[in-house]
Amino acid sequence: DLNKGVIIQSGNDASIAIADYVAGSQDAFVSLMNGYAKKMGLTNTTFMTVHGLDAPGQFSTARDMALLTKALIHDVPEEYAVHKEKEFTFNK
Repeated sequence: DLNKGVIIQSGNDASIAIADYVAGSQDAFVSLMNGYAKKMGLTNTTFMTVHGLDAPGQFSTARDMALLTKALIHDVPEEYAVHKEKEFTFNK
């Protein structure tokens, strides 16, 4: 449900909850995100927040976001499918 909250409802609170659960803190999760970005060849992307809201030092390019989207479609199609959903209810 948290992934759906992030994807469908742009839930920043869900992004923070996932970050805290997976990495113990938002800063640690951002480090993981940047590590994965480097491994994926996203050479013009630096994440500073877990939710993607604007922050000093955070940047990307259309090319890098296209590479990220391509990986999403190819590597985790079940998560990509969530993007076509328009709404959902928590705890249902």
